[in-house]
Amino acid sequence: MEYTLDDVRAAPTAQTEPARSARPAARPPRHDLYALIHKALRLALAQALVRIGRLDTDDDGDVRGAAMAVRELVELCRLHLEKEEQFVHPALESAIPGSAGRTSRDHDDHLRAFDRLEAGVRAVERSTGGRSAAAAARLYRDLALFAAENFVHMHGEEVDNNAVLWASYSDEELASIERRIVASIAPAKMGAVLRWMAPAMTPVERAAFFANLRSKLPPPAFATVMSDVMGELDAEAKRKLLQALSV
Repeated sequence: MEYTLDDVRAAPTAQTEPARSARPAARPPRHDLYALIHKALRLALAQALVRIGRLDTDDDGDVRGAAMAVRELVELCRLHLEKEEQFVHPALESAIPGSAGRTSRDHDDHLRAFDRLEAGVRAVERSTGGRSAAAAARLYRDLALFAAENFVHMHGEEVDNNAVLWASYSDEELASIERRIVASIAPAKMGAVLRWMAPAMTPVERAAFFANLRSKLPPPAFATVMSDVMGELDAEAKRKLLQALSV
């Protein structure tokens, strides 16, 4: 199914609650390959867009920082795209041939968008005065469109692709795919992913994620991960995570 911004905007957000006596027993949530990484991507997209929107092109340090933010965003998006095509799309196609088609077509558009964004960053860096401000405005508009298209794209994956995955695979099979994805990512790149993922999680998600990670990593490796991640959390998020992990 193809999604547009109008489709998402018009989608129902709530259903009439059934009478308490008729309410079916709640089912446990299914394993969602997309949930946490998409939270990380949404956070990275939003922060990069804000950063470019308020960029002071007369401040060399601000330009360097904004350029780095966009390049890090593109790198994160490229990594995510590659891992989806390497691990998730084969599972979709094995279940229902053609079911990864929409996502693959979107990915082709994303690859072209990456090139535009990187060219836009270079234009800002190489320009001065009014030309630099104009280049930043173009980059901001391009990034805003890229963010909007990605929000719709991720919604489609979470609805349509998950419907195929959940109908075709058990939670353990989906968790196995996720483990293979994680194992294929170099530690340095995984650290970059976690620095976006951790602050995007709810406290409950964050506690469960890092408790699971602690059970699988040697203590020194886990301490390194925590050191990197804690710098991305606000004081209350740190407190809640440490409290959860101390139990």
